[in-house]
Amino acid sequence: MFLKKLSSAIADQSENWSQLRIDGHTDARGNLAYNIKLSEQRAQVVVDALLKANLPGERVSAKGLGPTLPIDPGNTPEAHSRNRRVELTFFGVKDKESLISTINQVKVEALGGAPLELKLKSLKQKK
Repeated sequence: MFLKKLSSAIADQSENWSQLRIDGHTDARGNLAYNIKLSEQRAQVVVDALLKANLPGERVSAKGLGPTLPIDPGNTPEAHSRNRRVELTFFGVKDKESLISTINQVKVEALGGAPLELKLKSLKQKK
């Protein structure tokens, strides 16, 4: 339910950003090849939900990074849990506050708790 609501909110904000990259991550346990494939699948689930919300496929990309970029270097169940994630990076955002507010509203309504951390980046201008 959360992913469907989030995808709808992102689609509603589609005029506010130009590209969206979805990165899937895993913890470091297990086989590297398996973790890369698992992280690709995680990212693709989000992309599929966005496409169902009528976002054009050429504006959304996915990548599986496996355990290569941990956010917590620990070897505890909590660290492993934090490293299993999907990150959304928005490029070419016009109104940062509106995008953050919209996505955080969905997150808090659906899941409660703290707001999400969003990555917002500018696209480099081609010369």
